[in-house]
Amino acid sequence: MSLVGPLLPQLTPLEDLLSRGLQETPDSTALSTAEAELSWRELDQRSRLLACCYRAMGLQPGDRVASLLPNRIDAVLHVLACIHAGLVATPLNYRYRALEIDRALRVSSARLLLFHGERLARCGTLS
Repeated sequence: MSLVGPLLPQLTPLEDLLSRGLQETPDSTALSTAEAELSWRELDQRSRLLACCYRAMGLQPGDRVASLLPNRIDAVLHVLACIHAGLVATPLNYRYRALEIDRALRVSSARLLLFHGERLARCGTLS
């Protein structure tokens, strides 16, 4: 599998790249990691479902959603879901300690913190 695609003639919004992949080759691989692969269709479906979940939680366009996620497919799905829902993805350093997380949340005014289960111990102590 090639890791390099065709050169883009100009700066292209992410949404346009996703639409292009979905329209031209919906069942080809869009995202590949050591653990999983997602086609353009799967990437679109899963990120839109997550966007619906965020909106069902009461998040509104413009709201910030902080995240403490490792570099995995879930992090990409989260960012795409934020784009679909009009939310502002606010990724935090995955290695932040509780005080740093707490400060980042106050400064960013994030309405939600999404974190990986392995971060529960540090996130459970936030004020």
